[in-house]
Amino acid sequence: MNWIVNILLILVGLFILDRIGLWAEQRGYVYWRKKKPGSSGFGNALGEFQSFLRPSAKHVMETQEKKDIKERDDQGDVAK
Repeated sequence: MNWIVNILLILVGLFILDRIGLWAEQRGYVYWRKKKPGSSGFGNALGEFQSFLRPSAKHVMETQEKKDIKERDDQGDVAK
């Protein structure tokens, strides 16, 4: 009986944590479930560092960049 109460408390805690995450995402504090993060300067720096360490990964990063550009073009977010 005690383990059932513990499981229910854990589930309620996870639900509350999820709701807090969604609230924080709506305010722009974090990326939780619904929004995807954009590219950041730190992420770009890590990508360059990875391409330095593993040159074979460079073509994967270039393919990803082309895919991102194509998605932005399809959405009409072309920078002028």
